[in-house]
Amino acid sequence: MTNSPLYKKSGSYLKMLREKARLTQREINEAVGFAYYTAISQVESGIMKLPTDRFADYAKVTGTDLFEFTRNVLAENDPALHEVMFNQLYVIPMSASR
Repeated sequence: MTNSPLYKKSGSYLKMLREKARLTQREINEAVGFAYYTAISQVESGIMKLPTDRFADYAKVTGTDLFEFTRNVLAENDPALHEVMFNQLYVIPMSASR
């Protein structure tokens, strides 16, 4: 685990989504399947980042569009990947690449 300023920004975004959905940290924690009840607290405070395999569950439970969720979280957690995925000249849709 690491405490990164980037993680703090995305943690604030995730907390805002949770509060907007009127959910507790425990409810989010259970919905995304973390084993430890303190995990969401650590994500929201910037101690750790939300793993990408939990993006869909977090977006769903907070009623957030998955594309927008991913774009916003990656902008803070992984700016280089965000640049490649969202700011290049074109993006090949996943369905077209199969």
